[in-house]
Amino acid sequence: MPTVLILDDAVGERNRLSECFTAAGYTVLEAGNDWEGLRRLREGTIDVVLVSLLTLTHDGLASIRRHLQKFPRTKLFAMSQTKLSNGLAVLLAAEALNVRKIFPKPVDTEAILDAVRREMQLPESAPAGK
Repeated sequence: MPTVLILDDAVGERNRLSECFTAAGYTVLEAGNDWEGLRRLREGTIDVVLVSLLTLTHDGLASIRRHLQKFPRTKLFAMSQTKLSNGLAVLLAAEALNVRKIFPKPVDTEAILDAVRREMQLPESAPAGK
């Protein structure tokens, strides 16, 4: 069963994504900052990380860099506020780090679920656990 780590300091967004992926059959872990996220990654196998690029408590881009150095096989998807003044530069940097796709916040849960299903090569009609 695929495991998804949601790394975002926005509790509401984390809860929304967690409910969506849990209902689809994924095992979901959550982290509110980059250090907690990296600790979760070290604890077990994570198939997909959904990371907020910039938040009030962590720099998501630095988290991605640290993650890629330690866990190069994990699939990364990014989320970002599109209203940030340096948003374009951050998004371009994330793309350069091989982030699979970048989603604007608030995240469209169906779109991100579909992107993860495709990346994990799971059929659209089947829950992730089947």
